[in-house]
Amino acid sequence: MLWDHPDTYVEFERCILAFSTRGEAVFCNGVTILPRFTCSDIFGNAGGDWVDCLEGQSHLRGNISLDPLFCAPPTEDLHLMEDSPCAPYAPPHPECPLIGAWPVGCLASVGDDHAGAMPTALWIARSGPTPSATSVAVDFGVPATAAGVRLELTVHAATGQLVRTLVSGVRSPGVHRALWDGTDRWGRRVEAGVYFCRLAAGREKTQVRLVWVR
Repeated sequence: MLWDHPDTYVEFERCILAFSTRGEAVFCNGVTILPRFTCSDIFGNAGGDWVDCLEGQSHLRGNISLDPLFCAPPTEDLHLMEDSPCAPYAPPHPECPLIGAWPVGCLASVGDDHAGAMPTALWIARSGPTPSATSVAVDFGVPATAAGVRLELTVHAATGQLVRTLVSGVRSPGVHRALWDGTDRWGRRVEAGVYFCRLAAGREKTQVRLVWVR
């Protein structure tokens, strides 16, 4: 294979190329020295991700094609959410350290309607625009009374069947955001329809209705 000859490619490591609204992730245009990616995430680009001169690399050397789960791109917070697939040694690429320039950990609470407000009760709400047209954002509030309590944020089918676990663990009091990319726990795309996102903290539970359109 061409990739076996070190003089024919240039190396790129731990890169995120995502959400381009024009063209593919990398414009090759007949290049003779090819890009060789390692431990990188290429996702959601209008003209394609692992295409053209990148074809065949998507599942090699720790490369992935998953929503990186940036904290809040509209506010230029490109840190990674805690369950980002680009987090160090995450399950999609256990051999890779951090992917991207910014570490895990959001800078501030998200959701303009709730910014700066400390929740007085457990709540969940469908959020506004998301970084990608292929994901649904959900904001949830954790009151001080739930500090140290394990949270479970899950997506369920209309039948009640568990589809995906988005958050499982302790979260600090405040407002947080989670993204669902429309896949189940095995990474398969779900069918279009009505789903419910449920938030549970101890005995407290609440949920919000979601509509997934493919």
